[in-house]
Amino acid sequence: MGAPGEKRGRYGVVIASALAVVSVAGAVAALLLLPSVVRSRAIAEAREAGFDVTIDRVSVGLDGVTLRDVTAKATRTAGISARAGEIHLAGLSATKARVTDLTARLEGPRDDLEVGLAAILSDHRRRFAGTPAKPRELSIQGARLTWAGPAGERLSAADIAVEIASHGAGVEEVHGSVGRLELATPKAELGPWASTFERRGGASRVRLTFRPPAPDGPSALLIWPRAGATELSVDVPRTSFRDLGVKPAALGLPAEDATDVQVSLRGTLVEDARSELTFDATLWGLRPGGVSRAIDVHLEGTAASEGAKPLELDKTNVTVGPFVASVTGTVAPHAGGFQLDATFQTLPMPCEQLARSEAKNMGPLAATLQAIGETTGALRVTGAVNASGVVAYDTAAPEAATLSWMAKETCGVSIFGM
Repeated sequence: MGAPGEKRGRYGVVIASALAVVSVAGAVAALLLLPSVVRSRAIAEAREAGFDVTIDRVSVGLDGVTLRDVTAKATRTAGISARAGEIHLAGLSATKARVTDLTARLEGPRDDLEVGLAAILSDHRRRFAGTPAKPRELSIQGARLTWAGPAGERLSAADIAVEIASHGAGVEEVHGSVGRLELATPKAELGPWASTFERRGGASRVRLTFRPPAPDGPSALLIWPRAGATELSVDVPRTSFRDLGVKPAALGLPAEDATDVQVSLRGTLVEDARSELTFDATLWGLRPGGVSRAIDVHLEGTAASEGAKPLELDKTNVTVGPFVASVTGTVAPHAGGFQLDATFQTLPMPCEQLARSEAKNMGPLAATLQAIGETTGALRVTGAVNASGVVAYDTAAPEAATLSWMAKETCGVSIFGM
């Protein structure tokens, strides 16, 4: 038998060993039970946030919690559902979350969905909010989004990547991109396009690329701060409608997919102050009804407004073939684009100039006869031509566009001065 102190030491080792075994057994038991606890808690919190959720598998490790094959359906707004292949929450505090293989589906009227999504965003901003000292981060990779509207509208976005860092509710830094974006309505099909977007310091920036294989090619850029002026710029160097992912017929234009277009637009839009736009656009080879050959059209000018009033056209001219017309009227932006109501008046053109232009288009014989007449003075065209009209056009209903006009001409031919 050993000394009492030695026995106490042995008993201490045994007790410590027993406690260690019990602790390990307890930890193992907790780990075995933890996935079910995590699943139940996640489902309960999702239900509180307005989602019915199912989770196929849960794994818990030293690096955090991973949820696999997660489905969610909004209970407060119909038509919003999603499935995620994997959601990983890093650490015990879950300050970092990573979502992969996400597919989100929206079905229903756009206005209803926008209201529902705005409510979800507002609520989850508070739930997800971090602090300046301890921001919370969310990473979404390889996501897809589809929307089906009640009138046959369809939106498809793929290869979506988003990085969000929350420093507080409404204080987020967002960076993201969409690799392929397509929109279809019963009247038009647009895309494929691509997009990048970001939000920092309360200011937002969205860039739309019309030719995804050429990221530095035709594009539109929209920048708006938390308050103040919104800046808009569109840069489309000479490009065919086909390469822009737009069909001319969808815009109500009498042209083919191979028709070229060039657009340059700069503007500042302010809700309660002066808004201004400057634009320059050219269309090559339009084929309007009643015209025997293709014509080129060039439009340039400015538009401005005060407050919420429609933009008024100013110093705006359109050139159609040999004719130059001044244009006045208004442009009223709306959710579907804009509505144009305008009148035009061509500058008087001498019939002699028109005849010279037409002679070139009619071929060598007509041009030769016209040149002989000018040289000898035996044949001279007199008088002038001008025209005026009214245009009504709405991007939401291009098929309903109207053009009414009337021409006045006093052309005549003088032979040997008679």
